Amino acid sequence: MMPAERGALCTITCCVNASGNYIPPMFTFPRYAGRVESDDVPEGSIYTRTARGWSTTESFTLWLKHFRRHAASSNQIPVLLIIDNHSSHISYEVVRYCRVSNIELLTLPPHSTHKMQPLDIGLYSALKQKYNQQLVRWLSQHMMTKPTIIQIPEIIAPAYRETAKRSTAVNSFRATGIWEIDPESGNGWPNRHVYDNMFDSSEDSSSESDSSSNSDPDDSHNLGAGFVQNDFSEDVYQAEPNVPGPSTTSQTQYSVMSSVRHTDAAGDQPSTLSSVRHTDAA
Repeated sequence: MMPAERGALCTITCCVNASGNYIPPMFTFPRYAGRVESDDVPEGSIYTRTARGWSTTESFTLWLKHFRRHAASSNQIPVLLIIDNHSSHISYEVVRYCRVSNIELLTLPPHSTHKMQPLDIGLYSALKQKYNQQLVRWLSQHMMTKPTIIQIPEIIAPAYRETAKRSTAVNSFRATGIWEIDPESGNGWPNRHVYDNMFDSSEDSSSESDSSSNSDPDDSHNLGAGFVQNDFSEDVYQAEPNVPGPSTTSQTQYSVMSSVRHTDAAGDQPSTLSSVRHTDAA
């Protein structure tokens, strides 16, 4: 989204666990942004500010404290948090906080989030699509008016409520192979064979290319076929919840694993985070 302050950035941090429970999102605004006045925002959302609206070590540490409060009924319950290798996620301050707060960090391999990040696979494509629809609706209802950056939570709220479903989270973890849940027994396990078919297809293609190359040794263009290759102070305030929060039972399910990620709701900025995930609504 391009608000009236052209070029302004709002980063949205989302998190979900393998049982289908969501941590309320965090919105990171530029330092100059005003206060969010609307009550129609994702329930339990928190807001913070950095110099330019990007995720920083300080803002991510703030989000971790927010996550710890919602992830389980007690800080003594260990949780596994899946993230990518963004610099704001693996700093000394973050690791130190996680060690004393019973949070185990698991980082995804580089260049793998399109296959292994549950929020990338399940939530964000649908969220961005619904967000664009809500933005069009907002513009049709406010003729000759440009949205400002602090109106992003209000505009994205209906899209978030529509897409942040339990089934979306459960299916996203299943699609990555990180965690599968049996709907009858409720038991879960990792599935390391989820991408076997993809690798089998690659091997078949490679074999066919090799065969083609060997069948015509004088054709030089066939040779090698099949081988391709700050430090900022921040302020935070919390939205008033409209309905009661999740039960203790649903909170403790985060002891299995959670995924956090930042994302770009406008599609203009690169994604920066993992099952936690951020989204940059530029």
